[in-house]
Amino acid sequence: MQYLVAVYLFSVVFLSEASPYVTLPAANRTDGPVYTLSNFTWGGASGLVAVVHKPIGHFHIYFPETRNGGCGGYEKTSVQSEKHNCIFATNGGPFSFSEPSCIGNVVSDSKIVQDSGDSRNGESIGLTKDGNWILGHIDREEVKSLEFAQLTSAFYWLTKNGNVIPTPGGLIAPRTFAGINAAGELLLFVVDGHESKPSVGLTSEESAKIALKYGCPYSINLDGGGSTVAASLGKVISKPTCHDTPKPLCERSVTSVTCITE
Repeated sequence: MQYLVAVYLFSVVFLSEASPYVTLPAANRTDGPVYTLSNFTWGGASGLVAVVHKPIGHFHIYFPETRNGGCGGYEKTSVQSEKHNCIFATNGGPFSFSEPSCIGNVVSDSKIVQDSGDSRNGESIGLTKDGNWILGHIDREEVKSLEFAQLTSAFYWLTKNGNVIPTPGGLIAPRTFAGINAAGELLLFVVDGHESKPSVGLTSEESAKIALKYGCPYSINLDGGGSTVAASLGKVISKPTCHDTPKPLCERSVTSVTCITE
């Protein structure tokens, strides 16, 4: 199989000519903090960005667990952040409103919880056991063969190969999205807002532009809208709007979450 190699500063990205996903080396730092958190604004929207300097061993995907170990039920991100000692957590991948379950691929602490079947429906973001980020379409066999430590399904590309993917316009909404910078660090973005008119938040294109501003040539959209939230050790630290209205501020119960631990 032939490969194209794209260089971003000190990171090497391997792109198979036929591959539906990209592989990027994850940061492997041993010094400094696990992550740093800062605020940002874009137009009328405000948000948080967590830069995870040490993703290996500190980045996790968690979910409400059924008796047989599957993903089932709904639980608030803040509750899961306390349960799993997450110093920073966000809502994660898509889930079903009609049936309390995750949608798509889920791997948690090297355990394959579920896959998306044989279809390549939507994108995923994951960290492999050997320290590589993989973003893109991941099918059933690849969930097994790529040996993920953590994996969650997402929605669609925001930036790819340094390019903005979404077209201008579209829905303005609260957003949760993830990107990988040139150092292999994970960036988790949480943007407050509401979908009711006049809506506050970001469009997909604006999310992509923010990802690029923060140095992420590759980024992907997670669940958003009323699900968008950031939490730390049991406390909500963003301004979620679970009813998609400005008031009341409230946190929606979800399924999967991203979790950063000490």
